[in-house]
Amino acid sequence: MSLRDYLQLFWAPAIASALLLILLWAQNELSRRVTWFVIGWFLLALAAQYLATSTGVWILGLASQTALAIFLLLKQHVSGL
Repeated sequence: MSLRDYLQLFWAPAIASALLLILLWAQNELSRRVTWFVIGWFLLALAAQYLATSTGVWILGLASQTALAIFLLLKQHVSGL
């Protein structure tokens, strides 16, 4: 895997999650409890990706970050209906 591929894999889900979280928060679409839960999820997934000492932990962080981005995207889509 090249450095470019690594950076795209690392940053794409994290940036998508962060932007969707900010968007939903600004639109008041998340309750206070859900907001803190999602922020915690984001930070744990980011830490797992960034601080991983093994490939398995890094993949777990990437999968968590991707799942969070999908969850937030679905939440944004449902609230737009």
